[in-house]
Amino acid sequence: MVGGLIGITALCGSLFWHFFLDNTEAGRNFQTVVIDAGHGGQDSGAVAFGLDEKSLNLDVALKLAEVLRAQGIEVALTRDSDYFVSLGDRARIANRQKNSIFVSIHFNHTGISTTGGVETYRAEFKSPGIAEDVLNFLRVARPMASINLREEALAQAVQMELVSATGTTDRGIKRRNFYVIRRTASPALLIEGGFLSNPTTVRRLKTQGYREVIAAAIARGILKYRAGWEPSPRLLASEPSP
Repeated sequence: MVGGLIGITALCGSLFWHFFLDNTEAGRNFQTVVIDAGHGGQDSGAVAFGLDEKSLNLDVALKLAEVLRAQGIEVALTRDSDYFVSLGDRARIANRQKNSIFVSIHFNHTGISTTGGVETYRAEFKSPGIAEDVLNFLRVARPMASINLREEALAQAVQMELVSATGTTDRGIKRRNFYVIRRTASPALLIEGGFLSNPTTVRRLKTQGYREVIAAAIARGILKYRAGWEPSPRLLASEPSP
């Protein structure tokens, strides 16, 4: 019985993609940016050198929202203070927003203190849920091929601005199936704005000015994408090594 339900769900998902999605260009002329401050509440994320990731994520998310609103872009936040939001709820919040893109803010951590840089993730594939999730997904979803192209352009625009503004290592665009970007119907990114395990990065992140630099860079990338910027074929050629 369970196997049959899984098969039916997969078939329905496939049919939704082929027969029910509209044919407009995915996300290029978006009206809303859904900003997701990763972690929150009891989920602190990475903690190092007196910083916790959840607070940094929120601070940068709020700064990004302020910059975008000043440019006339509508903003929806998955959280606006220190409380827990499940991954499913984050995706549902995003999927309720028509004509939108999704940006999830995070900071990295590793066991090697010299590792540094910024990286941007996009999904390898999109995967709608069932019941309420599928209905919300259908309200805002776009054809898969179009989403992939727009998502890649958005990722490249944001990553280029982050690298230029921060002067840190370009760790590139990576494709992973993290829940919030896989389950979000619109073009979606997960940004890792630096390593909390790197003492130099931490010193910079402890200043309001540097967090403003990161937020402004993400905003510039988003606005560049919205204005029609396209990456060159060379930029799309390969994914950097981990």
